[in-house]
Amino acid sequence: MFYPTNGSLHLVDRQLVHLQLIDRQLVHLQLIDRQLVHPQLVDRQLVHLQLVDRQQVHLHLVDRQLVHLQLIDRQLVHLQLVDRQLVHLQLVDRQLVHLQLVDRQLVHLQLVDRKLVHLQLIDRQLVHLQLIDRQLVHLQQVNRQLVHLQLIDRQLVHLQLNDRQLVHPQLVDRQLVHLQLVDRQQVHLHLVDRQLVHLQLIDRQLVHLQLVDRQLVHLQLVDRQLVHLQLVDRQLVHLQLVDRKLVHLQLIDRQLVHLQLIDRQLVHLQQVNRQLVHLQLIDRQLVHLQLNDRQLAHLQLVDRHLVHLQLIDRQLLHLQLVNRQLVHLQLHDRQLVHLQLNDRQLAHLQLVDRHLVHLQMGDRQLDHLQMGDRQLVHLHMVDRQLVHLQMGDRQLVHLHMVDRQWFNYN
Repeated sequence: MFYPTNGSLHLVDRQLVHLQLIDRQLVHLQLIDRQLVHPQLVDRQLVHLQLVDRQQVHLHLVDRQLVHLQLIDRQLVHLQLVDRQLVHLQLVDRQLVHLQLVDRQLVHLQLVDRKLVHLQLIDRQLVHLQLIDRQLVHLQQVNRQLVHLQLIDRQLVHLQLNDRQLVHPQLVDRQLVHLQLVDRQQVHLHLVDRQLVHLQLIDRQLVHLQLVDRQLVHLQLVDRQLVHLQLVDRQLVHLQLVDRKLVHLQLIDRQLVHLQLIDRQLVHLQQVNRQLVHLQLIDRQLVHLQLNDRQLAHLQLVDRHLVHLQLIDRQLLHLQLVNRQLVHLQLHDRQLVHLQLNDRQLAHLQLVDRHLVHLQMGDRQLDHLQMGDRQLVHLHMVDRQLVHLQMGDRQLVHLHMVDRQWFNYN
């Protein structure tokens, strides 16, 4: 059937087609499978209304501005361009998404599971605001990482909430402030007047790092142990208490001082003008090692025994007290000196200009053996008796005194 009007209305296969031309404008209304399609051109502007599966699509161009409204699966999509500005509003699963560009600034508002997300770009600055469980997070999610970046008056504020951890860095007047709470632990980093302050509490441990006038201060408390590191006027001070042990390292005028207390034992190490000084007390024993002008001095006290080893001008000096016994070994001008006291007995062995001198006193007995210029001298006193044996120029002299009587054998 056909009904002529100002336009044309046609019913084909129970489908209605309407085509009308008014003021050179085209209006088309079509119902196909209970679907309504309406495109219209008004003042060279296009209006399109379509209902598909109870879904509505609307596209409108007014003053060169585009308005798009669409409801798909109960989801609302709105796109509008006003003064070259873009506005986008979408409701997806009861979630609100708003995207707007105003003066080249981007505003994004999204509500996801009762969480508010706000993303705004102002003067190339990014602002993101999210409310999660009554907590305010101004953030951005990049590669599954949560970041809050805000630039206000050229100042940077960073707030991050991740697994109940709070991270806050702030840049104020080119100064950095960092505050982090991790498992109820606080981390604070502050730069004021080019000075750095770091305060961290981890497992009830305190870490403090501060740079003041190019000086470094480090204070750390670990398991009730104190660590202090400070650089003042290019001098290094280190104080550490570990298991009730004290370690002190200090560099003053290019000199190194190391003081350590271990189990009530004292260790001291100092380097002065490339010279090494070491003082250590272990089990009430004293060990001293010093290098001075290429000279080595070693002093050790073991069980109240004294051991001294020194190398001076390639000369060796050894002094040891063992069980109240004294042992001395010295090399001087290529001469060897050995002095030993054993059970109140004295033994002396000396090599002078390739001459050997041996002096021993045991049970009031004296032995003397000397060889000089191929001459042999032997002096022996046994039971108050003196025996002297000398060989000079192939001559043998023997002097024996028995009961105040002298015997000479030639």
